[in-house]
Amino acid sequence: MNYLCRAVAIAFFVLLSACSAFADSFLVISDIDDTIKISNARNTSSAVSSVSSNDSFLAMAELYNGIYANAQNQNDHSLRLSNNECRFHYITGNPFRSRIQTYLKEVGFPGCGGLHTKSIFEDMFDFKYSTHLDVISSQPTQTVILVGDNGQIDPDVFQKLVEDLSSDDRKVFSFIHRIHTNDSTKFMDSNNNQFLTFFDLGLQLIELGVVDQVFLAQLFDRYVDVFEDDEHSDFIKPLPEWSDCQGFGSYFEEIATAFEEG
Repeated sequence: MNYLCRAVAIAFFVLLSACSAFADSFLVISDIDDTIKISNARNTSSAVSSVSSNDSFLAMAELYNGIYANAQNQNDHSLRLSNNECRFHYITGNPFRSRIQTYLKEVGFPGCGGLHTKSIFEDMFDFKYSTHLDVISSQPTQTVILVGDNGQIDPDVFQKLVEDLSSDDRKVFSFIHRIHTNDSTKFMDSNNNQFLTFFDLGLQLIELGVVDQVFLAQLFDRYVDVFEDDEHSDFIKPLPEWSDCQGFGSYFEEIATAFEEG
């Protein structure tokens, strides 16, 4: 087992030893392109060519379904709270609504109709900020989990949401998929938590009580070769070739150190 895998394993088992309080009620709002779906939205030609693709980041669908299953196991028999309320929402600047619906269904992401897409004439920041506020205000949940990426404006939107909702009774947690490093300082010291893969996102969600520890251990075991060895012919890269994010080992070492000190 190489250095990276040891660092990940240390972080995982340190976290497992801690007690996690389960969230009584929670709402997950997720971006799509470059958060769960591989799109390379910063590159116009790549983004256009990816519209018809189902390529997804490793195990993100399984992780989201694990959140869904964990809610059911806590006697919360459905993520639908009422006819008009859903605990899994997707907010995307991608205007191709029907294609996104097909993607979510074919890849197997959980959901109950909570898909919000931008028109081509809307400002991206205004659309995302106002739509997030509308969804959050319509749900009687105490914990809100925002998941996005640092490819475009999610860090700015999430930062403002966390600040503006700080006086609210809800607890808002934001997680940014770190697929680019050249502007990472934009959100590293803010209220946005970062993640590189499904695994370190899952670790942080265990702390919030929305992911089961045993489930994440089993999911990690299923893909452990991804973190151990890239010489196998069936190796699946955690991040695509176009991502300029590097330093998996150092990042997971930081996670392990933080949990050990905590």
